[in-house]
Amino acid sequence: YLIRSAGADEQRGLLALSKINPAKCNFDPHFYEYGGVYLYPMGASLYILSKLKILTVTSDMSFYFLHPDEMGKMYIWGRVFGAIGSLISIIVFFLICKELFKNKRLVYLLTFFYGTSAGFAIWSHYLKPFSYGMLWFLSTLYMLVKFYKEGKEKYLYFASIFSGISFGTLLSYGYIYWAVVVFIIFYSKNLKWKVKHFFLTFIIFLCVFFITNPYVLISHKEFWQELQYLKVYWQRDI
Repeated sequence: YLIRSAGADEQRGLLALSKINPAKCNFDPHFYEYGGVYLYPMGASLYILSKLKILTVTSDMSFYFLHPDEMGKMYIWGRVFGAIGSLISIIVFFLICKELFKNKRLVYLLTFFYGTSAGFAIWSHYLKPFSYGMLWFLSTLYMLVKFYKEGKEKYLYFASIFSGISFGTLLSYGYIYWAVVVFIIFYSKNLKWKVKHFFLTFIIFLCVFFITNPYVLISHKEFWQELQYLKVYWQRDI
């Protein structure tokens, strides 16, 4: 318990980062449920903080047994890192509401409810990507709303990029791409347009995911094994 927190599975992100060896250009976390969009920036920020002497990053686990406060600093920063993304997501939610509703009071009220909702507040205090990932999840929806209102295809492509980033943050957040598909289906009656944009957005979605998570291809067997485990795990909770 000297190197773990009271939060369930909070050590997962740090454990994944501990398997990365930048000195040997090995950035494989050997854990793929949390994606590179979450793990790599958090790891980079921990490295910067260690250079600033704010906390200590070392591969010597015995150090943390002797100095559990240093491990505590890593947990605290991991939570702060996630909370930053969560706070920015409130701004994105506000922008979505602003596009959908003309009543300013309603916009502020809905944004307040989102920012103070129990699930959002709780997960913002854990070293997990759930609230952090909402930034990219909501960014996808914002781009789709802009596309629906203005009809500019660039917003559809931006939505595909953000859905890929969302997938690259947390595997279960990849489902947001289905929102892109729904908009394509109902936006136009032109079948050729639908097929073209479904193909383009899907390619963009996958490319962004693979760029931010290259080791799901490089270590595809390990990734597949984890997917099989997650399949059983998620079915158990349904």
